[in-house]
Amino acid sequence: MKMNKKLIAVAGIIPLILITSCKKNFLEVPPQGQQPAEQFWASEADATKAVNSIYANLRGWTEVAFAPIAIESLGSDDSETGSDPSDGSVPFMNTYNNFTVTSTQGQLSDFWNGRYQTINLSNQVIDNIPAISMDANLKARYIAEAKFIRAYQYFRLVRAFGDVPLRLHLPKDASEYNLPRTPKAQVWAAIEQDLTEAASALPASYSGADVGRTTKGAALAFRAKAAMYQAKWADVKTYTDQVIGLSVYSLFSNYERLFRIENEFNSESIFEINAKYIAGNCPASNSQYSMVQGVRSVARGGWGFHVPTTDLAAAYEANDPRRDATIIFRGETTPQGDIIPAAVPNPMYNQKSYVPFTHPLNQSCGEGSECC
Repeated sequence: MKMNKKLIAVAGIIPLILITSCKKNFLEVPPQGQQPAEQFWASEADATKAVNSIYANLRGWTEVAFAPIAIESLGSDDSETGSDPSDGSVPFMNTYNNFTVTSTQGQLSDFWNGRYQTINLSNQVIDNIPAISMDANLKARYIAEAKFIRAYQYFRLVRAFGDVPLRLHLPKDASEYNLPRTPKAQVWAAIEQDLTEAASALPASYSGADVGRTTKGAALAFRAKAAMYQAKWADVKTYTDQVIGLSVYSLFSNYERLFRIENEFNSESIFEINAKYIAGNCPASNSQYSMVQGVRSVARGGWGFHVPTTDLAAAYEANDPRRDATIIFRGETTPQGDIIPAAVPNPMYNQKSYVPFTHPLNQSCGEGSECC
């Protein structure tokens, strides 16, 4: 009996030792390779990381894939769901195409949350960088970049929903967590102010590793676009004239080649969302924009969503080269030599998002795969 009691006693101690050991050795170990939040916003390097995180977020799923396609495109006469009836995503994407979507459909929340996630990253830059001791010109530029991207996100929100909560600063306490919807006129005014302030601080162009960041021309062009949506036609002309006056942009010589990888940041490009290729690291390199829309049922094609309509194809005048540069037709051979089989599920696909199947930067394996 004494032996048994000792065994029971020892057995009772062991879990305590394990629990204590786990708590000491694992649960309280600081995260490795991660800078504590309270130590951030202290240097120019921190400011750079914060601004870069906004750009990185622009290639995320909620920025370029199902949610924006559903909300910003499928309601038009130019595109429809596409894909294949066997794909489980087709039924809910069809609800946007035929205007039967309900308030609980997931792409609505994805679109809403995605916009405010990027707005939050922008507000962090706008609120925290001013206190950092760093180069004054770079500080002003970083804040301007964040204001441009914040305006871009609010533009998408107000266009989709009308009145939306307008958050221009980080919340100070819990009482500021849930803001009411702001009248859309005030949201448009905030967009205009952000773009005006951004245009005054951004350079007309960049060189080296900074190529791809937002510019004065991008802010002015978006200011014109915001004016167009409000039917402010005099402002549209004012700001487009200013863009032309920068003498930075010109029409690219080949409409079809305009959208190919090798011609990114060309003379006609005002702003692009970037995804830098990192060999062997698909998640870091991939934006999924092209993958979602690529030709379905071919190797290294895509999922086949967001396809052109017959109305769009018929809208082009006879022999307009932009038609074949915009639409991939079933059975054709692309200018890059890819043969589109006659048996693919849809008669047309989006050629502007097309990545040649054999291109070394093509990281899609077709429907059902995330990348690579």
